[in-house]
Amino acid sequence: MDIVFLIDGSGSIDQRDFKQMKDFVIAVMGQFEGTNTLFSLMQYSNHLEIHFTFTKFQRSSSPQSLVDPIRQLKGLTFTATGILKVV
Repeated sequence: MDIVFLIDGSGSIDQRDFKQMKDFVIAVMGQFEGTNTLFSLMQYSNHLEIHFTFTKFQRSSSPQSLVDPIRQLKGLTFTATGILKVV
């Protein structure tokens, strides 16, 4: 199974809520530890940033190390653009 996270990093998201999103991502990935499930994560605002691909996730020894360095982009909320990019 492959799972893509698309997270809102726009300025309308409070920093505490952004951290909570990151914690949620780490928790979900932890639930699939030891399975063949791959993850990818992309953040959107009025910019798009792919933080890690399925390949990068597969090569990582620590999924948390992929999520911890992610910083909120800020900017405007372009939800539709983010969804179109992921799909």
